[in-house]
Amino acid sequence: MAETIQIQVNGAQREVAPERSLLHVLREDLNLTGTRFDCGEASCGACTILEDALQCGYCTSGMILASVALLKKNPRPDEAAIVGALQGNVCRCGTCRRILRAVQRASQEAWFTFHRVWERRVR
Repeated sequence: MAETIQIQVNGAQREVAPERSLLHVLREDLNLTGTRFDCGEASCGACTILEDALQCGYCTSGMILASVALLKKNPRPDEAAIVGALQGNVCRCGTCRRILRAVQRASQEAWFTFHRVWERRVR
């Protein structure tokens, strides 16, 4: 019989082959696809797995790209504009309100930074 190791995922005990990566066990065996395989070298962080924590990441890439596109077009969006820009992304874990606040904060910080730099150049 092949050697296995015991892991617990979402409260259930599992036996897995020790030579398989946790990423592949989660994605292929358990169909938990929130963890991504991107660079293949563990350099970019997409395959990061948190122990004993809520982890989703399903919408992260889309939310970031939609937010950047919005802020390029409209550096001072109101809440309705942010919601409109992000509505095409599906958030499965319920952090969408935190994402909305993060975009608002990014807008405010970018605006104030721009004006501080501009004032220095004008003087």
